Amino acid sequence: MPAIITLSRHIIEEQRKHPHATGAFTDLMNDIAFSAKLISYHTNKAGLIGVLGEAGITNIQGEKVKKLDVFAHETMFKALDHGGHLCVMGSEEEEHPMAIPEKFPLGNMPYYLIP
Repeated sequence: MPAIITLSRHIIEEQRKHPHATGAFTDLMNDIAFSAKLISYHTNKAGLIGVLGEAGITNIQGEKVKKLDVFAHETMFKALDHGGHLCVMGSEEEEHPMAIPEKFPLGNMPYYLIP
């Protein structure tokens, strides 16, 4: 039987190739993977949990926002806001960068974003 390679296993094996890695990127990738799995799970039940159809709002591109878009946007934000790996987040559902809540640690801000 061939080896089973999950996303988590792949991320860990790739990190091992870089002995000086801090694990921060691995943690971020695992948070993204978790949120994607959660979104997928709920998408498969979308009709049952009421996340189909339009949300009644328009995004910054002028597109009608779907309830599933709102759910995915909120899920991704909540999965990534607390890890201390990010300083801001962006989304097509938001006109401006989304700040990390003050109660959570911030990631390192690139020098070109520091005012």
